[in-house]
Amino acid sequence: MEASSLQNTSGSAPAEQAGSRKPFFSWYDLGLLLVLAVAAYLRFVGLNWDEFTHLHPDERFLTLVETSLRLPASLREYFDTANSPLNPYNAGHGFFVYGTLPIFLVRVLAEWLGKIGYDEVHLVGRGVSASFDLISLLVLYLIGCRLYRRRVALLATAFAAFSVLLIQHAHFFVVDSFANTFILLGFYFAVRIWQQGRMLDYALFGLALGMAAASKINAVPLAGVAALAAAARFFEAPEEMRRDRLVRGLRGLALAAALSFLAFRVFQPYAFVGTSFFDIRLNPKWISNMMEIRNQASGRVDFPPALQWANRLPVLHALGNMVLWGLGIPLGLTAWLSWGWALAMMIRRKIWRPHLLPVAWTGAYFLWQSVGFTPAMRYQLPVYPILALLAAWGIWQAWDWAGERREGVRPALRGAVAVFGAAVLVGTAMWAFAFVNI
Repeated sequence: MEASSLQNTSGSAPAEQAGSRKPFFSWYDLGLLLVLAVAAYLRFVGLNWDEFTHLHPDERFLTLVETSLRLPASLREYFDTANSPLNPYNAGHGFFVYGTLPIFLVRVLAEWLGKIGYDEVHLVGRGVSASFDLISLLVLYLIGCRLYRRRVALLATAFAAFSVLLIQHAHFFVVDSFANTFILLGFYFAVRIWQQGRMLDYALFGLALGMAAASKINAVPLAGVAALAAAARFFEAPEEMRRDRLVRGLRGLALAAALSFLAFRVFQPYAFVGTSFFDIRLNPKWISNMMEIRNQASGRVDFPPALQWANRLPVLHALGNMVLWGLGIPLGLTAWLSWGWALAMMIRRKIWRPHLLPVAWTGAYFLWQSVGFTPAMRYQLPVYPILALLAAWGIWQAWDWAGERREGVRPALRGAVAVFGAAVLVGTAMWAFAFVNI
């Protein structure tokens, strides 16, 4: 009885529903399809927003890179760093700090479509970026179903579908939407590690992490989520099972680390030198580029685009931009209040499931990116979907709380929660549609 109470209080699915037979198609499935349809419209409408003027500087650079690359003739040539025609360093781009997995995917698709020209390939890249962001919404729904209930998952998907910063970057041929999708996949498998602890989940997490890092190196901290999931699984086990879970967890993490390195080696091949897949020496040029971009972002060098970040308040600048612009005030405030509510439940009531991974990932990653010299809005993209999930949980948790009050005030409280939730959803949707009509 106590365990069931803990689950209901935390907003997760009741234990008695876990093994129940579900219909083949439900209203939740219909709602998800509708949300994804609206999300697809918001992400694909106006992809040629700058009418071939190439206004986005990062995207313009990646477009130039794509037009200068060629597909290798063989796998051997692909891994030959010094000679591969797919290596940006060999195509006249001596400073390249982006993940190569998105570049490779877009180049292969553009080749297949016959759209490799300067005024063509960036549109292919924008379409792929929008597609990946759409996939990330589906992954978020699966995460929500795993951690909470389907009603929470559906509302979270709707919130993320209407999040303006996600919509904006889905219109750009940059690496962020690609990285976000792989990060969410990794987060999903980390949740499965906590719940089931299967080697397959460790393996799939490792592959997702490697592909996320091969899209954007800032995804590497995702490794901590798997470690946290394994630790949580260990500490919640009965005493007699802990030794087995410790051994299994260490083996799983070692497998995840090996496969993440393998995926990074395959999809970011020019971070290494040599002519063979088996040569795993790091490329000095890649390391030098990473150090240079780190110095630029930290303000240690005089880099004109970074001057805008001088004298920005740590944490508050990033938080303000996220609430006012990236999420919008209704969703932004709801998300962070829900994050605080979940944290309070973990600390005061010792309810760790299901909040530990969402709260830890969001808080740690946001803090890391908001205290640096360059608190750019796009650096916070990896926490946007999980914040949407927490916002959805907070609203439904308030609904359940209102339902537990005494009969005289219950209808009024539930009515207030319903109005509030509808206002957050409608306000966020209006923010999204206003944005795409600029």
